[in-house]
Amino acid sequence: MNIWVTYSRRKSHCASECGLPIKAGDPIVVAKHFKEVSDTKRITLYFYKHFDCWVKDAKMYLQQNPFVAAGNHTGRPKTMNLSEEDKATRLKLLQRKACLDQQLRKKLKIAEPELKDLESIARIQSQLAGVTLEIAQVGGIPTSWIEDMLN
Repeated sequence: MNIWVTYSRRKSHCASECGLPIKAGDPIVVAKHFKEVSDTKRITLYFYKHFDCWVKDAKMYLQQNPFVAAGNHTGRPKTMNLSEEDKATRLKLLQRKACLDQQLRKKLKIAEPELKDLESIARIQSQLAGVTLEIAQVGGIPTSWIEDMLN
């Protein structure tokens, strides 16, 4: 939804509860809303409100939905306090895990079970377990890896 303030260029009715007409030249708030009708089609809806009605509606919304402090969990996660050597080691381990994941996906993508190389799949999985143990010593295991292991 896009919202902006402008002057009315024509007569209209306020979309708020006041129901009073909007005259040409009155300051108004215009809300442009996109409504999906189907996968390929959407409708654009415009809502016009008196500026004072919009402010009154906004204050009413804020009264109904009071502010709740987010606490210490706002923004993106903070970086770990690691030495430069540990950062480099951790990056190499993350890259190694990504490489092994890609190799495993390629091996598992083969549709015919008789063509799958089960020994190499087992070897890659054991290497993944080793990388997981190594990275636990350098900053801990990423939570996404734990979620992947549980799924």
